[in-house]
Amino acid sequence: MLSSKFAYLLGDLYFLAIWLYFFWKWPNRRKPLWVVGTLAIIVGVCAEYFWWTSDWWYPKTITGTRIGIEDILLSFTLPGISALVYKFFFNKDLDRKFELNKKTFFAAMRRLTPMVLISFGAAAVLFYFFHVASFISTPVGMLIAGLYILYFRNDLAAPVLWSALLVALISLPVYIFWQIAVPGFIDDFWNISRLSNFRIFGAPVEDIIWFAMAGFVMGGLVEYAFDHRLVDAKDA
Repeated sequence: MLSSKFAYLLGDLYFLAIWLYFFWKWPNRRKPLWVVGTLAIIVGVCAEYFWWTSDWWYPKTITGTRIGIEDILLSFTLPGISALVYKFFFNKDLDRKFELNKKTFFAAMRRLTPMVLISFGAAAVLFYFFHVASFISTPVGMLIAGLYILYFRNDLAAPVLWSALLVALISLPVYIFWQIAVPGFIDDFWNISRLSNFRIFGAPVEDIIWFAMAGFVMGGLVEYAFDHRLVDAKDA
């Protein structure tokens, strides 16, 4: 039986393997993978520290700290996977070469900043002022972020909706692995008393909803932030 100390890390390695496959498969999408993952690290680690490990789950890290390399790794890999999964399965690509320079970066920040402030603000108000659990407040904030993107870019409806479904499905093998390799891991490290106790293949439904919302937000993020359209890969 696998030590629970390494379970979180091995779960992350599953997502890293998918990220590396995308990185190898699509050389022209490598830069977006790096950009999205790097930008998401701070957001993911802060959310983990201030929200999720306060009332949702209490995972062990290899360093024995509240936040570990596992959180950084997941915050880096999952956004890139979420941003590419629809394009991969539906053979879509950006309408032109992805350029990252001072002009495009600051233009992207101008588009993203209001979205981040509104979605994080909503989640923070729900969590700190109305004491709504983080497994509800943060998916609500993520939902708002995805709807914000769709408000300005309704052409991205298919990417964000399909990404939500695909990322949720991709997450399930991790929970199946944990139940086989570390029996009792989910009951021990999730705050089951606060969750609905409704599960999908053993995974708390709240987690699956969170993964779906990650896909919902990230599925069209690159296109929205950097003002790209999606086309068939052969036409890119």
